[in-house]
Amino acid sequence: DFENARDMYAKIMGQCSSCHTRIDPFIKRKFADISFDLGQHSAAMLEMYLSLAQEDPENNPFYFQRVSRIYASLGNEEEAHRFKLIAQQAQNGKE
Repeated sequence: DFENARDMYAKIMGQCSSCHTRIDPFIKRKFADISFDLGQHSAAMLEMYLSLAQEDPENNPFYFQRVSRIYASLGNEEEAHRFKLIAQQAQNGKE
């Protein structure tokens, strides 16, 4: 059940935040991916993926693609296009 999994990851992240411990990027990514798949395309998700791009740069093409899709769903086509290009450049840099 995706909603229960998302809630579990949110609880873990909340515990990390309450004791001022850095949230593991794996936990943050799982929460973001499940939330995204459940249709949560909000500014908060946008910020989370941008944060993950800094914390886990090896997966930047994926994160920037998600940022692009969130911007598109929010109606900001200019930023969606810009991040789609950034994702493509990041992917090409990995190859």
